[in-house]
Amino acid sequence: MRNKIRVLGWTLSLAVWLSVECAGLSSLHAETSQPPTPLKKSPQQPQLLVLRPQPEPPALPSSTNLLIHAQFQPSTLRRRPEIKEENGRTRPLFLPLPAIASNPNKGADFGILPVVLFFDKESHGRIQNILAPSLIFNTETGLKGAFRWLGYLPKGAKYQLIAIQSIDVDSDYIAEIEAPRIGPNDRFAAATGVRFERDPTKVFYGFGPDSRKGGKSGLIQRQYRASLSAGINLLEHFRASYNEQLRVALIEDGGGSQDPFIGDTFSGASGVRTWSTFSARGLSVLFDNRDSGATPTRGYFGMVGVEISQQALGSEQSFTRVYGEAKAFIPWPNTQWISAVRVFSSFIDNGGVPHYEQSVLGGKDFRGYPSGRFVDRGVFTVNLEERIRVIRLELLRVPFDVEAAPFVEFGQVFNDLEDIEARRLQVSYGLGIRAVVRPDVVGKIDVGAADEGMNIRVGLDYPF
Repeated sequence: MRNKIRVLGWTLSLAVWLSVECAGLSSLHAETSQPPTPLKKSPQQPQLLVLRPQPEPPALPSSTNLLIHAQFQPSTLRRRPEIKEENGRTRPLFLPLPAIASNPNKGADFGILPVVLFFDKESHGRIQNILAPSLIFNTETGLKGAFRWLGYLPKGAKYQLIAIQSIDVDSDYIAEIEAPRIGPNDRFAAATGVRFERDPTKVFYGFGPDSRKGGKSGLIQRQYRASLSAGINLLEHFRASYNEQLRVALIEDGGGSQDPFIGDTFSGASGVRTWSTFSARGLSVLFDNRDSGATPTRGYFGMVGVEISQQALGSEQSFTRVYGEAKAFIPWPNTQWISAVRVFSSFIDNGGVPHYEQSVLGGKDFRGYPSGRFVDRGVFTVNLEERIRVIRLELLRVPFDVEAAPFVEFGQVFNDLEDIEARRLQVSYGLGIRAVVRPDVVGKIDVGAADEGMNIRVGLDYPF
């Protein structure tokens, strides 16, 4: 008797389970396909549920295979409603990142960089703002905190607000905005920015391409800078601009770890222990047909300009600077490989101005050497980089490319054109790893090497 009761209990349990499963399948098909066949009643028997075979559910994409078990659950269990984001992500995205960098002059950085991406709710998937604070311990300047707020506006406009402050003397405050297409028919362009910086890790190695690494001197550089540019867009790809630059700077004792002070090592260096003001204005003309200013995959860029500083208009000394730059971005099949080439040159006619106003080699665009490694009146650089898309991923509905970018760079500073010699040519090489969220955002780690060592740079843009 007990066995019969058990069999009856199992049978009833199985019937209830099948009824619930069929109800769940029916509710799922009601959402994804045509309504299920209605239930029929038998006129001669008590009302029973007649189960009919259901059409098979539509094939699911391979990316949802892991969700099959969750979708085919009994309808009595509540499922969390989905937030629809048809063309990309709209909710903020939090990315906790490490902050690691190394520089022979500035020391090593170790810290955290929590990044929050904010997306345009009307243009799904486009990054509108980036919040990137950081807390970093630097082996030279100690603990420092930073606040970064970057904004990306329509028509290529962008702005940034940055505040970096250490417990000791390291400070950097930046506010900049750039609008390449404004006004009726996008006829005009404008940019402006201000900056205050106090950097205790600045060093000076001397003038010329033969300056010795072991002959460097230390300093603290305090400076206030302001810039203003107003331009008019000509034809489709040309722009002519009027530019204003103002720099008020002071070179103080200290900095550069245990290196001797620049005023003691280079007794004739100008701008030491006194405030110097340089006000310059000039004109520039550029051509730009790249498909993106921040993350280009094809196109060309070229610019030439002149800058004039005069004592009669408030500058410490008079000088004239001429400069030119050219970039090319050549895509290979499906833009998986992009050959990037840059050529830059600058020359100033007055070698008596402080070293920070002269031409420099080293830093962001010459990555094997630290910033300001070589200084002289003139400079030229050639950068060759192959940007290879290793993989294209999607993280929480945000598509991005992971790139590997081997590079090699050649350059030299010079006092006159006769000083340019092959034996004095400096060579830098290395590898960059980038995460690119088009069309505006790049996260990078560049490892550069040269005959004097290695540098690691982390940033939120391409080197060029």
